[in-house]
Amino acid sequence: MLNLGDIYTRVLEILNKDQYGAYVTPYNFNNTISWVNIIKMNELLKVFEEKREISRDLQPFVITLGSPDYPAITLDSYGYGEYPEDYYYFARSSYMQYLNNCGGFSSNARMVQFIDQQDFNYRISTELLAPTMDNPIAVDENDKFLVRPLGIQSVAFTYVKNPTTPNFDYDLIDGVVVYLPPNEVHVNSSVLPVGTPSESVEFEYPLPVYNDLANLIIQDFSKKIRSEFTLQTSPTTQGQ
Repeated sequence: MLNLGDIYTRVLEILNKDQYGAYVTPYNFNNTISWVNIIKMNELLKVFEEKREISRDLQPFVITLGSPDYPAITLDSYGYGEYPEDYYYFARSSYMQYLNNCGGFSSNARMVQFIDQQDFNYRISTELLAPTMDNPIAVDENDKFLVRPLGIQSVAFTYVKNPTTPNFDYDLIDGVVVYLPPNEVHVNSSVLPVGTPSESVEFEYPLPVYNDLANLIIQDFSKKIRSEFTLQTSPTTQGQ
């Protein structure tokens, strides 16, 4: 299974061919993989926005509160719900409407439409377009979300979680950077005290995405190196 150590080695191999490998320090590598982590997520979200389909690459980050695995979000008496701590991007929301039919009960899943503040204010002030139990609406407000009409006790909430920030931990062995995978310990005190658990955190993306991640890392390093090289070799203006 590929890991950050494999990506680091690949980046070094590619950039060393261009005599730039020495620039790829663990510190620079960690800064770059943190940036690439978000860039790749935003790419996947752009595809989701265009197709309205959750791709296999995005699936590991999708959580539905109100599913068998997670409880729904409970709304307070005013209709506010709190976003999950790892919330990154909204996908969809709904609630279960229960109806009394001839002495029995039936249920219907009703979608909760998230809209912007201007449309929300207009809808709740206009009788013709006012939200109903059949067509509820919600808006982002005060770091929470507000649902109308009142009377909905809880909602299911599907979202994309914030991707965990990757981290490359390592030991220096004979002057060479050696990746230290999660659940291992430092074998010397070149970086952290010997016996300290590794602080490495792998990308959460599925394996098919790793080539894209490696290419994004290489592209970013190449761009920064060219920019720095150009700056260092540009002729200075004389007589200023």
